Amino acid sequence: MSSEQSTALSPSSEPAVPALDFRRVRSVMETPILDERKWSKLPAIPADAFIIDLEDSVVPAAKEAARQRAMRYLADPDFFGDRLVLARPNNLATDWGRDDIIALAEANVRLMLYPKARSADELLEVRELLAAHGAHPLLFPIVETAGAILDLRAVARVPGLGGLFTGIGDLSVDAGVGFRDAGGGISHVLDHAREQVVLAAAAAGVSSTDTVYATDIKDPEAVRVAIADGRGKGFTSLVTFYPPHVPLINELLTPSERELAAARELVGAYEEAQAAGRPALIMPDGRTVLLLDYARAQRLLARAEAGVPTAGDVR
Repeated sequence: MSSEQSTALSPSSEPAVPALDFRRVRSVMETPILDERKWSKLPAIPADAFIIDLEDSVVPAAKEAARQRAMRYLADPDFFGDRLVLARPNNLATDWGRDDIIALAEANVRLMLYPKARSADELLEVRELLAAHGAHPLLFPIVETAGAILDLRAVARVPGLGGLFTGIGDLSVDAGVGFRDAGGGISHVLDHAREQVVLAAAAAGVSSTDTVYATDIKDPEAVRVAIADGRGKGFTSLVTFYPPHVPLINELLTPSERELAAARELVGAYEEAQAAGRPALIMPDGRTVLLLDYARAQRLLARAEAGVPTAGDVR
């Protein structure tokens, strides 16, 4: 990394971004903004956060109308109740991206997704454009290009980062690889990219958000498998386009009472062992418990106790 880029990625003197830990969010709902029937149902969906999308779900001829509708809903926080709202403009390289970002800035956007970035430098350009129009939102890059994967360490260090999203559908097109392998699973190249996003986000201390990639979106068991896969890989939240997925995401990304009870038992037993000068212990069921197991249990309990953030955390 050049000295110029290193300086650009260091903490700046710009106004502080809202204090928000998106790692406590579980479910993120995305619905086409110009689909009135689906949009009217959003307030009843129990998602932790919603996406106002101006990009993939809007055809070129409707971009202006979608932008105006987005401004309307950003100005009406009561529509989503106390849930979080992320706005997604088009990429700067498109015919609409610059105008989208300026409009979102003037609407005082607080949480902003940014699609198809190819480098940390591009994200810094976005931040400069937002700042020039008086906005300093938390920025959530969608990692969905080969360039972003190769520049991921720098991407994760961009000032004002709220978290990283994956976009392996677009990544499969950009990289020229198939989405699924011969066995029906997500291709190895794309799975590796997902893992890199989790690690980069963890290193930066921010959230990592994936999408529910079920083989059959209407099959609850297939959806559960996909959600479990996301949780197992370390993602802190999941996006869905299908409302019935939201309760399942919330259920499976919330530690169960059984998990919490086991964690409390482990923490208590390990702390007793530490007090006695032992660095490890054997649980009644024969499991060996080490410091890493203790730390993992503490993290689980902390997530459960923290609760889900609301819009009040970013006002």
